[in-house]
Amino acid sequence: MTPTAATTSPPPRQTSSVEQVNPIEPNATLSPTPRQWWRKSSAWIYIGIGLVVLTLVMVLIRGAQVSSADGIPLSPDSPRPSGTKALVSVLQDHGVSVQQTDSLDDTENAVSPQTTLVVSDTSTLLDSDDWERIRQLNVDHLIVLAPNYTGRQWVKDVAQVAGAQESDPEQSLPAGSDCGDLGSRAPRISTTSGSEYSPTGDAHGCYRGENGYALVTGSGDGAATKVTVIGQPLALTNGNIASHANAAMAINVLGENPHLVWYVPSLKDLPEQTARSAYVPQWQLPAIILLIIAGITACVAYGRRFGPLVAERLPVAVPANETIEGRARLYGQAGAHIHALDAIRIGTLDRIADLAGIGRNTSAEAVADACAALAHVPRDHAHAVLITRIPENAGEMVDLANACAELERRVRAAVGRESKHRGNTASETPTTFAPLRERRNPDDRFNS
Repeated sequence: MTPTAATTSPPPRQTSSVEQVNPIEPNATLSPTPRQWWRKSSAWIYIGIGLVVLTLVMVLIRGAQVSSADGIPLSPDSPRPSGTKALVSVLQDHGVSVQQTDSLDDTENAVSPQTTLVVSDTSTLLDSDDWERIRQLNVDHLIVLAPNYTGRQWVKDVAQVAGAQESDPEQSLPAGSDCGDLGSRAPRISTTSGSEYSPTGDAHGCYRGENGYALVTGSGDGAATKVTVIGQPLALTNGNIASHANAAMAINVLGENPHLVWYVPSLKDLPEQTARSAYVPQWQLPAIILLIIAGITACVAYGRRFGPLVAERLPVAVPANETIEGRARLYGQAGAHIHALDAIRIGTLDRIADLAGIGRNTSAEAVADACAALAHVPRDHAHAVLITRIPENAGEMVDLANACAELERRVRAAVGRESKHRGNTASETPTTFAPLRERRNPDDRFNS
């Protein structure tokens, strides 16, 4: 009997019971959609917009206060507690003509030898040249309210700073014997915050404090006939004018002449370039530069890629199964089920491409087509398992992973390269696929 060669026929083509659910394009990305990105970042965006709006509102409010005369302390037009509109009204009732100016040029045109000039530079806009021009004005009485550091240098021929005075509503300052007629008309004034001055030259002081006087009057070296330095001008404000003899003192000092010019410096006294930055704090530019440097440093520190934790190669071998289990635990803790399935699919596609002899650089669609031909499964099933299908729960992901293993096992059986670890033969290859679980609940999705 002549032996006949044994012939093996490939397993019959079977139809899969797998239903394609939610197929997507093969090249679909797993990056967050715009809606997901907005849902994650909207809170911080709203916080940033709120801070910007709040900053703009504060800047506008502050600018409105500074730009209006009502917001400047000791302004003769301000009805606020820090203004002096009440004093101006009383002076006008006593026959004194009060004229307000906001530039040094206008002030020079408004004064005359019979004028009382009040200088209130609370915004510290006057420089040394401006004070020199003021001291050369031919006026009868020059009154300086709380001069700043530059202004003090130009009135030191009349008064010098002797100390600071804090506000004390329960105490008052007595006029003293050196005040003359002013002491008898206004014996006491309020103790307000400001500076105390000591007289120099032929000057004399009124309203004695701890270290000096609240008011000093002398002739000085300038063109003015008389110069008065008031170190505590808050006694002239609307909030304090009615206390003690503040009103009497103010009327007697400021109302000596029928014409009074009240000079409040403004941006008109500054050069154009300086006026633009008049309200910019000096510390702002260094602070901005420091923040920029800190931001760049933070970006470099947190954005650079770290190198290997150990520069030298260590003689340590990690078993492959431990690596797989460790990565699987990480995927499970992070809820990255789709990433885990992608890793399984990529490995399966690489091995099937190698088994089919078409190279690992072949597209995923071509590998899936080759897999369908070798494993004798429907093309749609191979594409669904290896590329397109997205699991909706953990059970479907396990079924897809098993389906990938089943396709690889069929391809190995078809090409005669059984896996050593599985111990299967071509005859042992099942002819049907285990069906994937049906969708249980559309809302039962991963929390990724």
